[in-house]
Amino acid sequence: MKNRRMILWLLVALAVTIGAHVLLSYKGGVGAALVARKTLLDVSRDAPTQLVVARAHEKPARLTQTGEWQLVEPYAARVDDRTVLKLLDALASSEIDETIGDSELMKLARTRADFGLDDDALKVTVASEDATSTVRFGRVTPTGDGVYAAIDGEDAVYVVSSNVLAAVDLPPEGFRQRAIFPAWAGAVVAFDLKRGAGSFMRFLRDGESWVMKEPETAGASAPKIKKLLGDIAQAEAVEFVWPVGAEGESTVASVSLLAGYGLDPESAVTLTFKCADGADRQLSFGKTAKDGLVYALVQNAGAIVTVDGSLKDQALAGVTSFTDRRLFPFEVSSVSRISVTDGETNYLLAKDDDGTWRLDAPVAAPTDTASVTALLERLSALTPLDVAAEGLSVSVMSAPPQTVSRAAVLNGLRLEDLRSREVVRIDPLQVKRLVVTRAHGEAPTSVVYDKDRRAWNVEKSARGGAADAAAVESVTAALNPLLAERVVKLKVSADDLKRYGLDEPRLTMAIDQDREDAVRRNILIGAETEDGFYATRGATDAVFVLSAETVKRLTVPLTAL
Repeated sequence: MKNRRMILWLLVALAVTIGAHVLLSYKGGVGAALVARKTLLDVSRDAPTQLVVARAHEKPARLTQTGEWQLVEPYAARVDDRTVLKLLDALASSEIDETIGDSELMKLARTRADFGLDDDALKVTVASEDATSTVRFGRVTPTGDGVYAAIDGEDAVYVVSSNVLAAVDLPPEGFRQRAIFPAWAGAVVAFDLKRGAGSFMRFLRDGESWVMKEPETAGASAPKIKKLLGDIAQAEAVEFVWPVGAEGESTVASVSLLAGYGLDPESAVTLTFKCADGADRQLSFGKTAKDGLVYALVQNAGAIVTVDGSLKDQALAGVTSFTDRRLFPFEVSSVSRISVTDGETNYLLAKDDDGTWRLDAPVAAPTDTASVTALLERLSALTPLDVAAEGLSVSVMSAPPQTVSRAAVLNGLRLEDLRSREVVRIDPLQVKRLVVTRAHGEAPTSVVYDKDRRAWNVEKSARGGAADAAAVESVTAALNPLLAERVVKLKVSADDLKRYGLDEPRLTMAIDQDREDAVRRNILIGAETEDGFYATRGATDAVFVLSAETVKRLTVPLTAL
């Protein structure tokens, strides 16, 4: 009997022990599990469908996700998705620095309220289709580096970086989209501009150019239109006027509300944009506000805000201002042919399919990119005020030639500068023969490359001796490329050869290349000038000036005695 009683008490004790262990495991196990928690948010940042931010003594902000985030309470408004993603990232990515479990709270005789985590705490609820997490934020830690946080349903107190608090502690206004035109300016394919009950203008994009269809003109000023569209695309609301969650606030902008801000159809300056995605977007400017701002109805009548008044000023420009009054109303990027005639010399430029420019007249040659760009910019800015009785004859694309002021086109730019300063560009590995003829009747020196022996040999030399490989390599390196200090004249004549000492050059270098389609290149070096020596390529292309250092490299003896 005693043994039976003993066994019974042992079984009871075992049951109590197991029950206590289970209870403690349940209460303490949460804390153990929480110790392993790394971040505050379990819901994936890509999954949430609803977000609620409740701040003490304020109406909570509730946002929903239906393709894009929208603010639905305390009023309806568009949301900046970047702000929402930053908040979700802060909850899901910021690591927990410290965890105070329930057992530690009991030992400290503290509750969550002691850390500012009572009912008035900042509360963020993130919900998805199958899960909901609510995180509360309390006081900042004594060091100021962290903030206390708690998760509803868990007894622990966590410490996370105070940067998390900055990302989540937002009023409803903090989520709102401040861009007044949520589209890329380049997406606009047409737009109407209506100034109250007054004038109406319609613009259509034509490639890189714009056409004014109402009233119909030859062309519209692309620079002014691009500036207007670009400034609008970058502009942001300074202040939100409606909706702001005020008592009795209407959910739709009534006529009387709009009229109070000068945004009614009879008063407003309204732009209606037609975009490449098929959507129409509208923007209106109204009365003057404070500090150089104006009221604006933005986001397709979804909000009244204040914006920089210069936007309205641009939109108020009249038909004359938007008319393209340039002599050559082309976008620089669309120009592919230019003709400039100075006296009897015609300079003809053409653009290849790859976007590079070439000089077709007075000689066929590569161009100097910077000079061509400068010429394009000046030609595109010409207006009827630049027309002159005498000057340069200019034609752009298919436009008829116009005689314009030399100063308006050149202004420090020389037409000779349109030709590249590159005299030749020859790969040293392609050079198979150099023939150098010096002045005063000296016999030519010729060296040729032996591919089998990989050596330079003397083919002809009055001096005798062997080929100086180092000298030859120095010369061929100078040809890749051979750059001039400046271009003196294009299209060399017989008189030019004599004028620049090129009729009897001090040195002529002929270069043969190891290619079947290659032609011999001849470099002639003539008289000395203040910054080097005159030179030409083939006696027909142009007259250049080579630096004294470059000529010194080209004139070294190719043989060694």
